[in-house]
Amino acid sequence: MKNLLLAAFILLSNALSLNAQEIKGICVNPSGGRAEYVSIGIEGTYTGITSDGKGNFSIVIPDSLSGRALTFAHLSYQTQTIPINRLKQEAALARTAGKPLTITLTDNAFTITPITVNPQKLRLKNLNSRGVLIPRGIALHQRPSKFKDPARAAWELNFGTLLELKAKTWIREIDFDIVANTFDTLVMRVAVYRKEGDLFIPLMGKPHYVGVPRSTERQEARIDLSKYDIMAHGIVYVGLERVEMSARGQLAFPLYYGGGRLYLHNMATGMSERQIIGIGFLVKGSVLD
Repeated sequence: MKNLLLAAFILLSNALSLNAQEIKGICVNPSGGRAEYVSIGIEGTYTGITSDGKGNFSIVIPDSLSGRALTFAHLSYQTQTIPINRLKQEAALARTAGKPLTITLTDNAFTITPITVNPQKLRLKNLNSRGVLIPRGIALHQRPSKFKDPARAAWELNFGTLLELKAKTWIREIDFDIVANTFDTLVMRVAVYRKEGDLFIPLMGKPHYVGVPRSTERQEARIDLSKYDIMAHGIVYVGLERVEMSARGQLAFPLYYGGGRLYLHNMATGMSERQIIGIGFLVKGSVLD
């Protein structure tokens, strides 16, 4: 009986492997150096990953999605969209040559206009509201995840809030609370975009990474963005993107109702969702007009 079950499991595993293919490679900058923490996703799906700190990536592509494209996105580089079937061919050629599949990214050429005002003369104000704290309410992310799809689970930790700024505003700070974090390693990247229709246009000249300490005690997180001279108006997304995380752990936030509702956005796949609750994600800045 055990032999029959083992044989059935092997057959099932082989069948599943025939219906999906892994694409592995490295992301590099124009000089050939490794490009860290590149967001990679299948267009129009929740399936997305992030390259590691040395640019290495590995993503499983179901055969049903082979006709789509992979998107490689990073604040410092231009977004690239490459058909999956083409990547499979290039990966096969690279393996034959004994080399890794290499994705060369192009520098993102945009200019951030410096702010020339004296920050001490500008009042720091809340640009949104935390909302009302829900007693004992917890927003929990954990690994292993409750989601069967690991890519969907990873997408959970790309979150923020949408601001409607009627005047030119200098975005200077992000505040939020963490109830507990039991991940040994957790690195997040700050994301600030101007939203125009379905497009998200970056407003930061270079990435800002935040390491979240492991602690079972409540933490007050405050991220100072003043040095980036982020000028914004209109509809603006301010959030955090998970770029590196241990295999096991839990991350818990307090829950809030109303105020700045939680907005989930994945830079690589383009998928977005607006939730009915929030986690007290507070953005502060100074109105310039």
